[in-house]
Amino acid sequence: MHEENIDIISNLEFNGDETPLLTHLLRTGITPSFAFPIQVGVFEAVQLVDGKRRVWPKMSTGLSQAFTSYSPGKILTVSGEKYKVGGLVIYDAEDPINRAHSHFSVCINDNPRLSYYNRCIENDCGWVSSEMENPLDISVCPICNQSDSIQTDIWYLPDGFAPIIVPWQGDNENPGTEWAWNMKPAKIRNQDNEQPAGGVQFPTPVTDADESEIQDHLFSDNSLDRKLKGIFERINLRSTRDDGKGVELLLVNSGYNGTGYLICELCGRIERQANQWPSTISPPRTTNPKPGHHRPYAIPESAIRGTNHTHESRKPCLGQPWSESSYERIYLGMTFITDMLMISIPGQSPLGDRTVTTRSRILNNGLRTLKEALISEIQKSAHLVNREISGGVRKRNTTDSEGREVTNFEIYFYDNVSGGAGLSSSIITGENSLFRIIDILKSTENRLSGAECLGAKKEEIDGQIIVEGGCDKSCLGCLLDFRNKREHELFDRKEALRLIRYILYGKIPSINSGSSNYDDTCLEDISNSIKQTLKIMKSDVQIQIDDGCLVGIYGEKKLYIRPWISYIDMFEDPVIKKWEEDGIDFDDVEADSIFLDWVESNHYICIEWDKLRNNPSDFSESLDTVIRGLI
Repeated sequence: MHEENIDIISNLEFNGDETPLLTHLLRTGITPSFAFPIQVGVFEAVQLVDGKRRVWPKMSTGLSQAFTSYSPGKILTVSGEKYKVGGLVIYDAEDPINRAHSHFSVCINDNPRLSYYNRCIENDCGWVSSEMENPLDISVCPICNQSDSIQTDIWYLPDGFAPIIVPWQGDNENPGTEWAWNMKPAKIRNQDNEQPAGGVQFPTPVTDADESEIQDHLFSDNSLDRKLKGIFERINLRSTRDDGKGVELLLVNSGYNGTGYLICELCGRIERQANQWPSTISPPRTTNPKPGHHRPYAIPESAIRGTNHTHESRKPCLGQPWSESSYERIYLGMTFITDMLMISIPGQSPLGDRTVTTRSRILNNGLRTLKEALISEIQKSAHLVNREISGGVRKRNTTDSEGREVTNFEIYFYDNVSGGAGLSSSIITGENSLFRIIDILKSTENRLSGAECLGAKKEEIDGQIIVEGGCDKSCLGCLLDFRNKREHELFDRKEALRLIRYILYGKIPSINSGSSNYDDTCLEDISNSIKQTLKIMKSDVQIQIDDGCLVGIYGEKKLYIRPWISYIDMFEDPVIKKWEEDGIDFDDVEADSIFLDWVESNHYICIEWDKLRNNPSDFSESLDTVIRGLI
């Protein structure tokens, strides 16, 4: 055992904390939890049969998986019976009637199950603070510099989930009764549609600013080929320390559309924020509604026998949704410690301005797609199955050698077992790790090139691999599977291809670098859309492709249109850079705008690729107007 771990154990001060020693060792990473799993989420129904407690059904999975599989509002089928998740399972209840009261009756800082969730809510930023004990007292995001974008909410660590329990008489529910000798899960009726699962966020590292548990891997060996050295100038590789405990990750279920949940402060019943809080338990069309709601558990006679609460146990719960001060939104959350591998792209040239790149949707989507392709290749290289490695994307600020703040765009990979099994970090610390990483990067490029897409063809012509027929954004051949279905709409194979080619070869992300064969395929696709719109408009404007540009032609007038990748400094684009070298003056032009410049008898337009791709019809109308107005 490491000396520092012995010190930790010898200096433990429990101060009334009754956490078992093994649990403490596992949660702090001293003992590997993959051999002793402790973060288990259950689904169980505590019922009454003739007044006696009975648990049926009961099943369990990893707590992180439970956030999706047992998400509040979800309908589960167990042994042919349907159950709707409607509340919390609470094992350490002090009050057998109001089982959740001890969890929600104390202030946040005194409750180990409640923590603050501080983050930036600016679209496509996604920064999450490591501070969970206090709300952040800042108004500007340290990553994207957006004002008034910091939001603080609360997350709760659950034991598990349960259905709502109601009185039964024979084979039928007895909705007019508050309590009965037989109490079972509420029936699922035809009108009870399954509510969308809560928005489970990808785990986010919550390391401190100094990231003491992370080590850098520098490959500066003089024997390395110049091209190989270039790779490690464009990316930084980091992992958890061999002698460390791993990195803490935060996983949050933010509810439907990120609105969180309503949780009863007495019984732990859960409703979506969009739902109306149940205020009566009366049957339909009754004239005498009874205040309150049913609980997610039954109260057996034995639990209150000999106490003064017998009568109270027969009544419905009168609890209200928990809230504290201004923090009314509550999420479900958990943290876990695991091993990690991180690949960072420093936010320096050729990437554009930080305020643009940190909010760039296509960059975010490209990074997420690249992450998924890398996971597939890492698992293939390490002969892993069943997604033993998962990953995510984050942004992280560092300071360069000259004291300037740099935003890093980081793809991280972590072991899917709590505590970590060393799978992720072994990729970079094992034998021949340098060349193994390079092989993974190159095989990732092949996957993203379209070579593995459904229906694609791959052949070698004059020593060059030519790929035909790759998918537009993603398909079952290259990226999609059931494990990443939450991200299917975000994947963009061609954008990820631009990024991996930048990493491997230093190719500035451009229209052409996103095509399988560095050709004009991307332009051809958008050109066909523009031609179709112009035809519908009965316009005389013609469209051609010439040297990486769309060319609008109207009589003798020509308009050269160069789409550029918006997260790249515009003047780093190879075509625009050549225009500038040829004498086109762009000094007075804003980099985030569409602009015109006159050179001889031709005109030149630069436009962000994602704007053009997303709105080809609008651009066609503008093109017709602009080219007709040329001198």
